Amino acid sequence: MKERDEQIAEKARKLAILYTKDYDDEGKEVYNIGTEVACLEMAEWIDEHPRKGLVDIDKACEWLLDNVYGYIEESNNPKFSGGYTFDFNSFLNDFRKAMEE
Repeated sequence: MKERDEQIAEKARKLAILYTKDYDDEGKEVYNIGTEVACLEMAEWIDEHPRKGLVDIDKACEWLLDNVYGYIEESNNPKFSGGYTFDFNSFLNDFRKAMEE
């Protein structure tokens, strides 16, 4: 699989060619390199300023593995199979807080 930087560079070049392709006086295909640079700069800016609400999937999985068992409690109530309950609301609230940090 291509590295992200290579994928971004390839897409920037393709967009520049798509939107600015032209031919020089000798009939050679050319494109505006400034458009390619602008696309690369925009991709970099987007990476540095992610949309609010996006989370790092690795961070999320790590938090889940480290914390999920702390919300499982033994129960004497026979309606809970296996004798355990799960405090889902607290779990979800704490998970949200952790992902916002």
